Amino acid sequence: MNSPANPTGRVYTRAQLDALAEVLDEASDRIDRRIWLLSDEPYQRIRFDDIPSTKPAATYPGTKIDYGDGKVLLAPGQRLGYFALSPSIR
Repeated sequence: MNSPANPTGRVYTRAQLDALAEVLDEASDRIDRRIWLLSDEPYQRIRFDDIPSTKPAATYPGTKIDYGDGKVLLAPGQRLGYFALSPSIR
């Protein structure tokens, strides 16, 4: 997920992220395995109207964060980087 979302600019509220965390925790317990949430955060600093933004990692401990400088540095064509996770993550 990303919040603010691209291309709409929607920012999820703390209450919405709390509700998502609850659903993911319940589902993780049901399958006896952590469900990971990937939070794509290149737009985190680009917000309008002083709308507060809560990062998903603040509400759900199973969050992994992906961040790219290309958009923040106004170089959206730059696609250099990687996201790697250990095979031991369960």
